[in-house]
Amino acid sequence: MVENKPGEIRVLTSELVKRVNDETRRIRLAEQRLDRFEVAADNLENMVSSHALEMKAQLDNLAKSIKALSDRMTMTESAIGRIEKELAKRATKMEIKQIESYMSLMSPITSRFVTREELERAIDDRTQKKY
Repeated sequence: MVENKPGEIRVLTSELVKRVNDETRRIRLAEQRLDRFEVAADNLENMVSSHALEMKAQLDNLAKSIKALSDRMTMTESAIGRIEKELAKRATKMEIKQIESYMSLMSPITSRFVTREELERAIDDRTQKKY
């Protein structure tokens, strides 16, 4: 067997302690990095959750706005339908012009009407001229 020399044992022991300390430091650094990653992941998760809630609220507002616009369009279409029905009941320009022309024909100021006696005389005159 090999004899244990106190100097060699100290060197081996100090080397082992140095290696153990090195490994402990590496493990501590890895744990710290892992902790930072966990914190970053938690922050990212919170941020995504917050943005998701904001987007949901915005989508809800957008849906309400679209519903309100749809309701207004329905009301506008209904009003347009009522107006169209009312306009269909009104006289057109052509009909008004026809009425005006009939009125001007029947107006005693612009037209000359004959009496029954004048008409009978005119008929008699014509019948006598033919014979």
